Amino acid sequence: SYLTINGDGWLGPFSSSWSYRVQCPSAPRLEPTMTGSGYPEPGNSFDLQLTNSAALAPAALILGMSRTAWGDVRLPVELAPFGAPGCAILASGEASFSLNTDVYGAAQVTLDVPPTPELSGMSLFGQFFVRDPAANDLGLAWSNGVEIEIGR
Repeated sequence: SYLTINGDGWLGPFSSSWSYRVQCPSAPRLEPTMTGSGYPEPGNSFDLQLTNSAALAPAALILGMSRTAWGDVRLPVELAPFGAPGCAILASGEASFSLNTDVYGAAQVTLDVPPTPELSGMSLFGQFFVRDPAANDLGLAWSNGVEIEIGR
């Protein structure tokens, strides 16, 4: 079954959260957060939103087929050795989307799911990252990771 929406965000069929490992705060006191709306099922579109991040900043969404490996690299990739303690890459990045945050530190990507029934039951994993020189020495802040299950 696909992820549905309620007041707490998208939830799966057994009330299991679709978001995993919220971390990597920005500065001052910003914690980039990824949420979603719409119904990710064949023939529909859905939105992925970024909030609580640096304003007017370049950002990107990475989407992939795994949260445990990206090619030969095991996920998550901890970014402390690169100057971002507490931050990690949580999703493989087979696809990416460039965008900019608005004056409120928000951005949105709308994705269309092809009308292919064979996609039902497939999972995608995603994460936003935002350019934020105040966040850490790497200058990037990362959102929580999300799992998106395409509906049946």
